[in-house]
Amino acid sequence: MNNKIILFLIIILTSLFIFFICFFMFTNFTVKKVEIDRDFFLDDKKFYKYLNIKENSLIWDFDKKKIEEKLAKQSYLSFYKVIKKYPNTIRILLRLKKPIAKIVVQKGDVYFIDDKCSIFRKHKINYSIPLICYINEEKVTLNYKANDYIKKVIDSLVLLKNKNKNVYDGISQIDIIEHSNKNLEYIVNYRTINAKIYLKNYINVDLLERGLICALYIEENNLDVENVVYTGNGFIF
Repeated sequence: MNNKIILFLIIILTSLFIFFICFFMFTNFTVKKVEIDRDFFLDDKKFYKYLNIKENSLIWDFDKKKIEEKLAKQSYLSFYKVIKKYPNTIRILLRLKKPIAKIVVQKGDVYFIDDKCSIFRKHKINYSIPLICYINEEKVTLNYKANDYIKKVIDSLVLLKNKNKNVYDGISQIDIIEHSNKNLEYIVNYRTINAKIYLKNYINVDLLERGLICALYIEENNLDVENVVYTGNGFIF
């Protein structure tokens, strides 16, 4: 009889111990807070739904890998990271790609391109940035690896924006034309100025600045000049 009582008490105590352990775990290790550290506007409810973040789930059941796989599909993100902060917090870091220009892609669609030549579709900006038109636009897609011609334009725009933002802001469009003899033309259009600047095989910050000066000179002196050409030795108009 005593053995049965002892066994019964052991079962009761074990059950209570397991219950309190489970209660403690559920109370303290259930995800209670999701922190999203971001540098852009985001609809949190839609974001949670997309990531399938469920309330009242235990923190170790939270699958970081699956969340990061979904974040990796968002081409507008330059950086993302998912962090578990024990006992009950999930922290998600998100950083938005910063477009340096727009670019015409397949079928005439216009996407964005950042300083690392990464092309992406979505971005909400309230200011004008230069548009790049590459003659072989049918080759340009979201996964397109930018060639040297486009890279030179992007590198020049990045340096120009850091050095002289007024000139950067003044550029409306840059056309990249590749001729059959492998010669290149970079045609630069400035906002509010009619003259176009033709850069033969060259593009850099200095030429973009000097090109604007030439265009302004033509505009201010009412010269009947539509095109200014740089051949390597200087500007001709």
